[in-house]
Amino acid sequence: MSHFQLTEEHELMRKIAQEFAKTEVAPVSKALDQAHEFPLALVKRCAELNFLGIPIPEEFGGAGADTLTAGLGQSILIAGSTAYDTDYASLAKLMNIWGRRNVSYKNRVAAITRTNLGGVYLNRNTVFGDTSIDKLTGGDSLDLFFANTITKKDAILNRDRGETLISIG
Repeated sequence: MSHFQLTEEHELMRKIAQEFAKTEVAPVSKALDQAHEFPLALVKRCAELNFLGIPIPEEFGGAGADTLTAGLGQSILIAGSTAYDTDYASLAKLMNIWGRRNVSYKNRVAAITRTNLGGVYLNRNTVFGDTSIDKLTGGDSLDLFFANTITKKDAILNRDRGETLISIG
């Protein structure tokens, strides 16, 4: 018997899609159906959330991810919170960058931590530590860690050489 479990990235995309459907699609769907109107504003919003072209290769304008929006098994682990925790559009942008399978780990880390992504990035200005002592466990692939390993002593349990740690404390 096989057991299937969604990754954190898949769960986040599911959560973003559910919130979008609940707050933006449901309130207008009946009126759009009755008026026989094409939901252009909703389609544009789907594009902003990176819901369009998920499995399409980037060279053709897509996100280059698998049909479940895979992130290569590589995770972003944060011992705290971010400025985007309730901003699903920004989280979707970050996921789109991190999930690009044809971009190297080094270049994805650089892209996701730079400040030129339309104001959406992860670094010491947008990732915040908390008061708890966290234990972050990455996977078998290269992960990106944000933790306070100096004053708060967050623990990185299996950080491999080559994986990036950004101190947030």
